[in-house]
Amino acid sequence: MKNNSLYRAALLPALALLCLAPAAWPQGFQITPLPLAKNAKAKPDEFPEQKAKRELAANYVRMNVLIGSRDYDALEKITQDWLAQYRAKKTDADQYRALLNTLAPAKDGKGMLNDMLAWTQARPKSYAAWYALGRLYHDIAWQERGARYASQTTSAQFEAMGKYAQLSQEAYIKSVTLTNTPVASYDQLVRIATISGRPRTGVVEMLKSMLPSGQKRFCPAKYAADGIYPSTFDEQLYYLCLALRSDPNAVETFGGFVFYNSPRWGGSYARLEKVLEEIAGDKRIEPPALARMRAELLAQEGEDAARNNDPRGAAELYVQAFHAAPMPEHVQWMYKAAYFEKFNTKNLDRAQALFGEIAAYRPGEYEAIAAIGWIYEERGDLKKYMENMAVAAGLGMKEAQNNLGYYYMVGQRGLPRDLQQAKEWLTLAANQGFEHSREKLGLVDAMIAKEKAK
Repeated sequence: MKNNSLYRAALLPALALLCLAPAAWPQGFQITPLPLAKNAKAKPDEFPEQKAKRELAANYVRMNVLIGSRDYDALEKITQDWLAQYRAKKTDADQYRALLNTLAPAKDGKGMLNDMLAWTQARPKSYAAWYALGRLYHDIAWQERGARYASQTTSAQFEAMGKYAQLSQEAYIKSVTLTNTPVASYDQLVRIATISGRPRTGVVEMLKSMLPSGQKRFCPAKYAADGIYPSTFDEQLYYLCLALRSDPNAVETFGGFVFYNSPRWGGSYARLEKVLEEIAGDKRIEPPALARMRAELLAQEGEDAARNNDPRGAAELYVQAFHAAPMPEHVQWMYKAAYFEKFNTKNLDRAQALFGEIAAYRPGEYEAIAAIGWIYEERGDLKKYMENMAVAAGLGMKEAQNNLGYYYMVGQRGLPRDLQQAKEWLTLAANQGFEHSREKLGLVDAMIAKEKAK
């Protein structure tokens, strides 16, 4: 908010009107505070994962400034601090990987290549420098390919893509030799293997020697005479095994492996299920991590069902994925399921139940509360619609605040025409950058001035 005092001054009287003073509503129409709002302690933008996203975004800007200014001492200190946090188990593998990924350049690909190469030359034994160079080459590879469909991509574009993908792979492989915790590098090697071609002779044997014998029971054991992987699947599986050796709870790496071996890339879920079954036999992998791996597999199946125009099947798979590992980062799957049920299958009862489950899991999740309200309006239940919209607005949803402001402005949806209330709610939404509210504020001010002039 731009003006916290204005926010409090506007919000408290309005909430009092909406929730505590039903006599102010037209006769026969009262608002009852929703139970869902009682336990709400935060708005979605105050939830821990949203704060983490903002911190990562700020860190991304900071890292790009340091890379551009070639302040290698600062870069090394910061990345060593990340590693220390990870080794002390204050952050997990996925959080550590997310931090390293803020080293990705903000400039378009090649624009920062000289800066990144200079880092590896100045600090040739820096894990972070070689990882960041791999990420840069990785990004350039996709930029060279372009955003068109494969059928519209030229052979020259594919050739350029392969060239930079190979450079990316080599930088990642270099990085794994510089630390005993290269889980992030193996994660990226899984993702680049599809377009990079096979590693050069000798690399395979090096990687094989890094894998403990206990894991070889479910990792590919046979190689061609020249030491080249027999398939991309085998190569990616080896990288996954190495990631799990580095950290047995490397869930994001498994998620990347699932994506690049799903049917859309020529893989099969039967084979992925077999891999997960074998991984489950590794006693080092903790049950929560295994549950998240199962969830990643189910969610990917949901993505493919959606791509295959099976919204009902997709919705069910997304729900199963969330239930397999309910956590804040996975709420997005429940939203996908709920919106599929609402807009594609037209099953309003199921959609409302799913939105309700989201709101119960995350008190304060105003998008779900508002979505329930829209379903009530679609069914003609104006009172329930307004109850939900009032709660969503009170929790800080700018769209709901805008709607309340408009209803007060024109006297709709059971609300009396009240220009002062309209101005207060529209101001709240406008202070969050909602352009439609800014436009309406001008109209409200003109209407107030006109009434005063009478």
